[in-house]
Amino acid sequence: MKKIKQFGDIPYYIANDKNRKGQPIILHIHGAGSRGSIETAIGANPVLRYAEAHADFPFKIYAPVCMKDTWFDLYEQLSAFIEYLRENEVSSDIFLCGISMGGYCSWQLLQSKPEFFKKAIICCGGGMYWNAGRIKTPVRAFHGRLDRSVFPEESEKMVNAVNACGGSAVLTFYDELSHNVWDTVFSDKENYKWLLK
Repeated sequence: MKKIKQFGDIPYYIANDKNRKGQPIILHIHGAGSRGSIETAIGANPVLRYAEAHADFPFKIYAPVCMKDTWFDLYEQLSAFIEYLRENEVSSDIFLCGISMGGYCSWQLLQSKPEFFKKAIICCGGGMYWNAGRIKTPVRAFHGRLDRSVFPEESEKMVNAVNACGGSAVLTFYDELSHNVWDTVFSDKENYKWLLK
């Protein structure tokens, strides 16, 4: 069951809510292909697909929907939404997952909210690697070697910069994949196990 709500200019949906105190949360930040439509964003969410196929999936999913050109057009409101989420889910661990445009946004969120997220999984993103010293969250990053929408070097720069500053980030390349690595990443139960370790 999915609940659709609104926060300012940002619609969002909640899924897999087991109504249990302390249920861990995944905040999913979608990519450019899901902009402007709640239905499209729901249908394209790989974490939600996995949750619906696995009755024991432990995470509650919060998923805002970008109704502008980019997440950065809504960044102030998205940041406020995340603060709202923290205030209303104080007993839960919050994990960040972002893909493509949402991957860029996720790297930025880790920089602007370095103490907020417990762990993060980021697919084919990039960001301000010169500011990576602010990132305290353990990250698993994934990128396709054949990606020509977001070049693999974008993830590589971020991960190298995080580690050079004493952080913890691991990058996995898929030699045979291009831009869409998220279907592979979020269908792998080992990534969800890592979040909860």
